[in-house]
Amino acid sequence: MDPLQKRDVFHDGVWCIADMGTTAYVAAKKQSQAAVAWADQALYGHNTVYFCAVVVAVFIAKRLVYFLVDNAARTTKTTAGRPAETCYCKLAALNRWVCYRRLPTMLCSLFQLPSSLGNFLLIAGGSLYVLCYTFIPKLWYRECRGFGSPPLAVRAGMQATALVPFLFILSGKTNLISQLTDISYEKLNVYHRWVSVICCLLGWTHTIPFYVQAVREGGRARLA
Repeated sequence: MDPLQKRDVFHDGVWCIADMGTTAYVAAKKQSQAAVAWADQALYGHNTVYFCAVVVAVFIAKRLVYFLVDNAARTTKTTAGRPAETCYCKLAALNRWVCYRRLPTMLCSLFQLPSSLGNFLLIAGGSLYVLCYTFIPKLWYRECRGFGSPPLAVRAGMQATALVPFLFILSGKTNLISQLTDISYEKLNVYHRWVSVICCLLGWTHTIPFYVQAVREGGRARLA
């Protein structure tokens, strides 16, 4: 039978369409919501905001460290050779090596990747976080569509919504993140583009499960 023509799904003694409103159906719905409550999934949006806030905080801390070290160097005749200064110089050199290391131009053009290794690692880490946080938690779908929205769709939607404020902030030439981190708009623009890409991916991930579950349970008629 054509999967788009399927009608109804039987699960633990309950027909997902035919038994809507029955006592058994309502009990199964409560059990499903108790296992993965819709209201609890706002946590995914909150944690995505926290993740972005921590990234910004790290760059603010980096700016403060540079500011304090520069001031100390101006007020002190010599600091060369001290263990703390030596460690700082090595860490600063490693940071610059990572941030300014260039990726192959052909690779960047082909896959629209950022040109520096530092930007690539940060964007790759953020993308991996979002993808893992979306697809690793179970479950993806409810036993019946009437039991509530598919958890996979809700997780993706919450994270996409959480990224929208950062998308708007990063779009302006004068923005709060630039003021706090002292990173120019031109350098932040690559993050604006990739946050847009991640939001688009999460948007599709939010939408598709609703269609998939509807077709599984009732065929084309359930898409109306």
